[in-house]
Amino acid sequence: MVSKNSAKPLYLQVQESLEQMILSGVYPEGTKLPSEKELCDEYSVSRITIRQALEMLEIKGLTVPVHGKGTFVKTTKMDSHLQKVRSFGDMLASMGYKGYTRIDLYEENKSSDMDRLVHGWDWTQTSNMHLTGYSENEPVVVYHSVIRHPYGTRMYEQARVLEKEGTPFSTFDLYHKLGIRIGKIRQQVVAVNAPLDIARTLNLNEGDAVLVLESVILDKDMQPVEYKKGYYRTDKYTFILDREI
Repeated sequence: MVSKNSAKPLYLQVQESLEQMILSGVYPEGTKLPSEKELCDEYSVSRITIRQALEMLEIKGLTVPVHGKGTFVKTTKMDSHLQKVRSFGDMLASMGYKGYTRIDLYEENKSSDMDRLVHGWDWTQTSNMHLTGYSENEPVVVYHSVIRHPYGTRMYEQARVLEKEGTPFSTFDLYHKLGIRIGKIRQQVVAVNAPLDIARTLNLNEGDAVLVLESVILDKDMQPVEYKKGYYRTDKYTFILDREI
């Protein structure tokens, strides 16, 4: 287990032992580690030593402490249920993650004939907004949105506020913040090979598989206000759908 005669500090020995058990699957993702007292007894060390070891595991991104419940092995994938839309920030918070969103692009354009033909909208002016969502300083999702004018201008102004605050968000959060009622969201999920720009943003290799969630967001009058593609890293996200038999 640990050697008190070793030159390596006890807390590092405990941390390395627990890390090996996490990586080997003895403690799978999402499971709770033994309590501090149980670890003290198991390794025959002080509580201070155990706390130092647990802090090191947290720093390395292997565990997450949950107040009043204990320390859990961090889950690397974020499960998103397709039945209910969840904000990016709420999803991170529910798993004990910290994150933020960056605005990569915002521009206003005239809607092209091809856009109107493909998407069936009658917009004459649109806003393009590209966002990247980060979890624990790692990019996990890229959003590319085409938004109907004047919604896009208002959403961009709110996005800048949230970006400055360091708050994780997607366009779904922006609707809520601005009091814009969403009537319906149509979505489909496809798997694609990441194009170069997406791969670079998500720290992937060009051609790596990504999940794409295509969304058409309708307002309370059932008129389309946004067409969005969300590019999700497959090592960070899974999409879940409960189907009735």
